Amino acid sequence: MSTIPHQVKLPSRVALDVVLQGIRIRFGRSVVTVSGVVLGVAFLMSILAGIVLKAGVAAEDTLRVEVERMSKFLEAETGTFDRKNFAILPVGTLTNAEARFLDTLKNTRGVTLRVFDPNAFLTAEQGELLEEAQLEELADGVSALLMMGEGRPQELDFAEVMANARQKVVASTSPEIPLPEATGILASSLSRKLAEAEQQALMEQQRRDRFRDGWIIIISLLVTIIGISNAMLMSVTERFREIGTMKCLGALSAFVRRMFLFESAIMGIVGGAMGCVVGLLFSIIAYTLTYGPTLVFSGLFHSLGTLLLYSVVTILAGVILSVLAALYPASVAAKMVPAVALRSNI
Repeated sequence: MSTIPHQVKLPSRVALDVVLQGIRIRFGRSVVTVSGVVLGVAFLMSILAGIVLKAGVAAEDTLRVEVERMSKFLEAETGTFDRKNFAILPVGTLTNAEARFLDTLKNTRGVTLRVFDPNAFLTAEQGELLEEAQLEELADGVSALLMMGEGRPQELDFAEVMANARQKVVASTSPEIPLPEATGILASSLSRKLAEAEQQALMEQQRRDRFRDGWIIIISLLVTIIGISNAMLMSVTERFREIGTMKCLGALSAFVRRMFLFESAIMGIVGGAMGCVVGLLFSIIAYTLTYGPTLVFSGLFHSLGTLLLYSVVTILAGVILSVLAALYPASVAAKMVPAVALRSNI
């Protein structure tokens, strides 16, 4: 009985040609496999892009929180803003938070604002929709007098100014503005430091957010691996006869294994690139609807390097996960006995 001295080892180029031809023939199955990679990588990229975008709009979030706190503090002193009148006394140029708070009051339905601004601290835009009044009639019928700006108020007799006020509340929007100490006047600061309990609650919320993001990333990776493994196993199962035929014609186990790994790598590259684009677009659209295009794209421009790094990482993750997910199916295909594969009815 003669023995075969050696077997011909087909080059990787042949394996790649077989894979590309197989993808064209089983295009529907290939689309399903790529879709699994796209969804997994898109999920991962949306989380990473969301982290970058969140950092880019952190200043806006801080500003919104400060304005919301001012509104709640004022509402706690005067009640709901419905059909309320407020007097504005600028003592300096308004900060971003104060300007946003003033806009919030102007956009609140039923609120009327009266202003005394002899030094023209307010800009033309900030002064829109404000009723100009003299100091003597500034607080008539108002629920609160709001001192706003980076400065110090002039010496005033607040008891006299607030004599005809509906509610004798004098509030400041800056901790640098000294509050009046007049009999019968309720002085309140709308800009206060977070209490210790609030700081602890904020830190705890940040820890929960980081844990949630990490857990979501892990789940997305596991789902991607499982989805690709299932698709590759189905690909092996439906190609039993093809594998048996190739082995009967002299294909080595290494060639069969290489063929499936090439196929998974191609799926990973295509799916990773598409998933990266889909995930990034999803995050950009979601943040744009919340914060507006100007702020979002400004944050993107300043974090372009980080986003590029995350894009490369997610594409590599798609390729690596696809190859890892295909290791077991490729091993199953490589170990198949030709006679058993040819007898398969699948």
